[in-house]
Amino acid sequence: MAHPARVAVAQPAASPPRRYGRLSAAALGIGLVVAVCVAWGSGLVFLAARLGLGAPVRLALADGVHVYSGIAGALLLAAKVARFRLRRPPGDVIPWQRWISWSLAVLYGVVLATGVAALLPVHGRLASGLVQVHLLSSVWAIPPTTWHLWHHRRRALARLAPPRRALRLWAGIAVALAPVLLVAGAPAAVSQLSEIRAGSSWSHAAGPLPERLATTPDGHLLAAGADALYLTADGSSWRRIAIPPAPNDAAPGFAPATGHDHGGGGPRRVQALATTPHGVFAGTSDGLYYGRTAGTALARLPLPGHALDGLPLGFGYPGTDVRGLAVRAAKELWAASSAGPVHSADGGTTWTRLADGMAHPSSAAAITYLGSQVVASDDSAVYEWDPQNRRWRTLTAQPGVVDLTVAGGVLFASSSGGELRSFSGGHWDTLTAPGPAHHTGAALAAHTEHGSGGIAAVGGRLYAPAAGGGVSASADGGRTWTQLGSGSRHSAQVVALGGRLWSATPDGVYSFALAPDIPRPSARWWLTVAALALLAGSLGAALSALDRPRRPQQTAAGPHHQAAPAHAGSGSTPRSRTARNPRHSPRHAWPPSTSA
Repeated sequence: MAHPARVAVAQPAASPPRRYGRLSAAALGIGLVVAVCVAWGSGLVFLAARLGLGAPVRLALADGVHVYSGIAGALLLAAKVARFRLRRPPGDVIPWQRWISWSLAVLYGVVLATGVAALLPVHGRLASGLVQVHLLSSVWAIPPTTWHLWHHRRRALARLAPPRRALRLWAGIAVALAPVLLVAGAPAAVSQLSEIRAGSSWSHAAGPLPERLATTPDGHLLAAGADALYLTADGSSWRRIAIPPAPNDAAPGFAPATGHDHGGGGPRRVQALATTPHGVFAGTSDGLYYGRTAGTALARLPLPGHALDGLPLGFGYPGTDVRGLAVRAAKELWAASSAGPVHSADGGTTWTRLADGMAHPSSAAAITYLGSQVVASDDSAVYEWDPQNRRWRTLTAQPGVVDLTVAGGVLFASSSGGELRSFSGGHWDTLTAPGPAHHTGAALAAHTEHGSGGIAAVGGRLYAPAAGGGVSASADGGRTWTQLGSGSRHSAQVVALGGRLWSATPDGVYSFALAPDIPRPSARWWLTVAALALLAGSLGAALSALDRPRRPQQTAAGPHHQAAPAHAGSGSTPRSRTARNPRHSPRHAWPPSTSA
């Protein structure tokens, strides 16, 4: 009986091996997961700062790590997508696995796109919206990423099992992430949180329950309570300076017209503080008081009374409600009161009521100096004083302005309805408000409470109380505001002194330690970070994920032929498993045999 003949069956010629082999999908996936984890870890630092928990490191360091890991992760994501070329999935891939992969690609793309857009010079609601989408998409990516890792854990472990492959994999990841140390060594304030010098939390300072705060020329903090002023150098020990009681010397037939007595002689409120090298002025709901220095006793100054308007009387009236003060020199003093805007050229000894041109002078709520120009507000507009014509002229028709603050040469007007405008270079800009300033009654003239409390400027950054509680900060001139930590609730006013912010709240004085100044990133810094991420990321991906092509197997019949036994009596070859089921074809293997 003849033995079955062995027939050499010709096979298609193997394609020539590619010079650089193939990128391993498993290695790219592991590298991408490491980059994403680094980005998430650095993002937790910003989350802690937003919650007021205190950042463990300077936010500028986290900025550099976050940006670099994002660029490196984008490179690895692009390499992984290009690895599969968006082709039809292999037959052994379950559809929901493909859906998760697509969802991860989309979510990571949104995270990267919104992260880049948030770094562009956009402001206001658009900037806040981009940050919110960036945070939400980052959180939404956590569940599918976790599920994807769990599902492919065996392939990942297989990639880590051979010692040589594991060593090459981690060496490549180390090369890709090594420039993080260089980036951290040259920090730059990239994010809004870094620019506003966040990262600390508010701490309670022992002291009074203040209504207003001010800083003295000699570097002390002055807090005003209902019946006294309190002076401190460090926030721990306070010196009390009593405010004299209001005399009961009303003119016959007139009742004191205090702004907060609600018709019944309510408690006195300190509504304005002004400090100069020549003394301290405290404007209250029942008059104006003056002390030669921040630590000396206060004396009452006479003011023309609102209830005596139109009468030919020049003596002071104890019911005058002082809501704003502006002091430029030792003797030059303006006050916004229930009598309207009043001016004194002799330090408060004699006063002149100057209300011409103002629509509702009795509702005058704020007054300040903008250089040598005097600016004041009532419940209908903001005005500037014309000294030649001795009358007020409208500067802007912004109603309900209860606070006027000059910071960095820019005038900020905060209204009771929450509107915030800035005046600079002869024109007004409407800004995003940190929160509305409140008033407690229908008549703004009688019930003004400076809920906004003005704006403090430190190194080009702005800090202001927010209506929802706490303090907001801005690094772009008030166009975008960010909550600054937690702990300072219902802030009435904020001032800066000694590298700290001080906030007046109903619970007492709170302080916030400001971080050292960090420069903003320059074009050179951006180019360096991008170049390092692209170069090191490419080298790391090549080292960890670029596999050598396997050589085709050779048989005795030659490198491109193999012997196939013929069936006895039939002369034909049996159909192999591969031929019966194309899903097991090496071309459709998942993952490909060359990618391990």
